[in-house]
Amino acid sequence: NSPNTAARMGAVAPHRRGQGLGRALLLRAISNSRRASCNTVELEVVRGHDRAAHLYLRESFHRLPRTRFSLAL
Repeated sequence: NSPNTAARMGAVAPHRRGQGLGRALLLRAISNSRRASCNTVELEVVRGHDRAAHLYLRESFHRLPRTRFSLAL
């Protein structure tokens, strides 16, 4: 079984948005995952980051049903 890739991607600076940088970063992460023989790439988007969510959907990602838990200490 090949591993999944958990990608940590930062945000694109507001003045650089709309130039394809987020897509380029995403495609590089996908390419690197393929080279590492991963079988899936999973991404997480916090509520309110609609631009990122739309980018992932445009690149054929599928929404996953999830429930997250957190404990503030």
